[in-house]
Amino acid sequence: MAFSLKVLSTLVLTLAATTPATCIPGYPKSRRQQSSSVPDLGFYDPHLVDGGYMLTNSYNEDPNQFGEPLNIIISAHSDPAVLVDQGSYGGLRNYFQSLGFSSECLGASSGTQQTANLGDGRGYVTQMAVIRWDYGNPTIGTCEETLNGGNHFRYWRQNGSEADSGAYFLAASYESPLAQGHTIVMDGYNLGRDQVVGNATQYTFPYPNPLNYAQPTSTVSILGNATTASTSTSAIASAPTLNSNGATGVITFVPNGQFSGTTSANGYTYKTSVTYVSGLLANSSIGVNHGDTVTTPGGLPAQDGLVAVFMVTFGNASTTTTTNASKNAAVSPSFSVYSGLVVLVITTGLLILA
Repeated sequence: MAFSLKVLSTLVLTLAATTPATCIPGYPKSRRQQSSSVPDLGFYDPHLVDGGYMLTNSYNEDPNQFGEPLNIIISAHSDPAVLVDQGSYGGLRNYFQSLGFSSECLGASSGTQQTANLGDGRGYVTQMAVIRWDYGNPTIGTCEETLNGGNHFRYWRQNGSEADSGAYFLAASYESPLAQGHTIVMDGYNLGRDQVVGNATQYTFPYPNPLNYAQPTSTVSILGNATTASTSTSAIASAPTLNSNGATGVITFVPNGQFSGTTSANGYTYKTSVTYVSGLLANSSIGVNHGDTVTTPGGLPAQDGLVAVFMVTFGNASTTTTTNASKNAAVSPSFSVYSGLVVLVITTGLLILA
């Protein structure tokens, strides 16, 4: 009996040892494994995979209706723990808080529920949440933003079967106070994006941002088989950028459009590297929501056609994925089961031997 108990206990202990003891809550193993197959920039161009669109839909699923530019992308090559949509374990909501943004006032959703088609096979999908500037108070500060206006963004995740990158697409903008209808202020889409970038990198952009309508360089194709369009943009012109409709399949890095910095919240430190790219959005007011209030007096369109791509990692050794997961993550269900078996077998054996 003692020999049989020893063999059985050894088998169960070996099985338990080969099972991961920890996991990042909410982050499936399959996505961790597939991240290496996602394009270098960490997302799929929505236009090229399944008929996606880089403007949200403010009213219904008709892409001809007005929408807001998806002007920030959080790369799928960011740290896996950051890509989990939660406030704990250094997740996405905690990262947003490190930038000065928090969930809506007292958890109540307000404003229009917009949809977006990220070209991942799911069609138009409702926003995951609206995140608002919290005026330095993560608990109730977003109530002030709701009343007095300020920066905010909606976001979606590209995770359908046709383009499962795991990247997040954000539509950032600066809105007027509630009493003025929460319209977008003049140049509010560019301002909203640049303020989020500035918060992440501690860089203060001059106004107007010299990157706006800049001549792109260094062509990068998401699919590797597209060619540069013939319509580029001068530094001051309001003509379209590389694409007039946002669908050329060519992404270009903007000169001097790289920034990096660190932020922290609730014991987690993040390092964010930002690269401005052109080729995903049109430099145009066509189809843009609140276009009449956003267009600048100088005649420049409602948006400059630039998208800020974020790469987010933990900023010091104490908050890396490995350390954080082993220190804070919940025990995986499979490990709990096997641990229970070990205890059961050993306890039973002791009772038998007794």
